[in-house]
Amino acid sequence: MTTYHDGQDGSSQGEVSSQTHWLSPQPRARRLRFLDLPVEIRLRIYKYVLQLTPVRPRQLGAGYPIPPQEVYLLKPVAPGVRNLLSPYRPLGFLPSSLLCSCRQIYSEARAVPFHNNEFVFITHFSLSLSTACAFAKSLRPWQRDGMRFARLDLGYGDIYREPSLAQWEELCGYWEDGLKGLRLRMGLSDLVSDLPRPKQMCESVGTEDQKTWRWVDHGLRRLRGLRLLEFEIDRSGGMAKWADEEKVVWCEKLSERLNNGRCGRERTIVLCVAWVPVERETVENACDDSVSG
Repeated sequence: MTTYHDGQDGSSQGEVSSQTHWLSPQPRARRLRFLDLPVEIRLRIYKYVLQLTPVRPRQLGAGYPIPPQEVYLLKPVAPGVRNLLSPYRPLGFLPSSLLCSCRQIYSEARAVPFHNNEFVFITHFSLSLSTACAFAKSLRPWQRDGMRFARLDLGYGDIYREPSLAQWEELCGYWEDGLKGLRLRMGLSDLVSDLPRPKQMCESVGTEDQKTWRWVDHGLRRLRGLRLLEFEIDRSGGMAKWADEEKVVWCEKLSERLNNGRCGRERTIVLCVAWVPVERETVENACDDSVSG
């Protein structure tokens, strides 16, 4: 393209250059935004953030010890059993800065902690059942329905005596639609003498049978989504004196009662498990591998 301009002296127009041309603007490279990623990748990123922001237990006051936060490993009592619930599930949170970034991210990420965390309720400063019930009651319905995994300590009085039994039934009502996996530890005092032995439980009928299994009929059976129940018999309780064979029979009877009238995917797998002590270094290495993997 040829352009002309007036000379500096204003006498005439001259040809400046026949090679001058106008360059068209180059199109800008399209920037990849976070929301342009497939939703599956975004959900994976939310889970990574959850693992990298663990909940740290805080000291309740001067003189109060901080509750321990350790990986809790279990093993099956019966041989040949596999596919236990993962002991390395996170207990983390998503930063509010992420959740408040936009409505779409909030909608996608808000349930991630409830779907992936294992909510642990142990008897430390207060009874675990009371703590779990108060926590579930404080949640919104969508949060309660989003809870998938929990670990809970129960005592003999929690399932056979009022008012704790009513509290147990209330807690199961909160968890009835969402909970998929439950690790339940039963602690029983050596002073308990009216606990039915496996043989008595298999033979019990009538009113006494209903009283023995009320915590299952009106509690565990309400957990419609529960697919795996790991039942641990506390080694410090009265049931610790039972042989492994008796514990397995007890859990089989529990499974029979829990799954009575159910079929197919409605059934809940009940496993008899025992606690496994683990060195702290081994636990830390396993947690590191879990996050990095």
